[in-house]
Amino acid sequence: MKLKWLIYCRVSSAKQVKEWNGLTSQQKRCIDYAHNTLWIEIERTFNDEWVSWWVFERKSIRELFKYIDENKKSDYIVIFEDLNRLSRDIQVHWLLKAEFKKRWVELASPNFQFEESPEWAFRENMSVSMAQYEKDKNKQRVNDRMRARLEQWFWCFKLPMWYKYSTNAQWWKEILLDENHKIIKKALTHFSDNRLKSINDVDCWNAYRNTYS
Repeated sequence: MKLKWLIYCRVSSAKQVKEWNGLTSQQKRCIDYAHNTLWIEIERTFNDEWVSWWVFERKSIRELFKYIDENKKSDYIVIFEDLNRLSRDIQVHWLLKAEFKKRWVELASPNFQFEESPEWAFRENMSVSMAQYEKDKNKQRVNDRMRARLEQWFWCFKLPMWYKYSTNAQWWKEILLDENHKIIKKALTHFSDNRLKSINDVDCWNAYRNTYS
């Protein structure tokens, strides 16, 4: 059977998806590595624009396994730029490796050497664990900073209904009630008193007041 390369690339932020630079640079590194290591045909590239889903909800990882299952007459090596492109979670990493192993698929990376030995398994565990630590630590930092901003009356999420941002550059992202705050306050009071049953009722009531007042 002929040995072929399959390339897997993944970006983990909306900015990388929008600008596309993360995927193209990963593809270039994988292609260069494939050509410099062995001149084997690169059959297909799978790109995952993944941000927060569970591993098997990644569209392209499902397509990758399906493609391998449908082409059992070929032997494949799956190449990805770095271990953290496969996963930044130690459990998910070994789950994916088990899925590749039962399909007799080898893995390759320009940034890591895969070998069947206790020493290299230890290095692999350490690399993925470090990536998971950095991911979790970054999440903690973001949450701490968002909490600090909220405590200073700055808003870090989608703007709530009937509010607006301050026009003062010094207090950017500070939220204020808009000019109709008295009407809004009355509508919310009616809502809390169950005179208005839903947010849609509040919207209709507000529209009615603006039309006939």
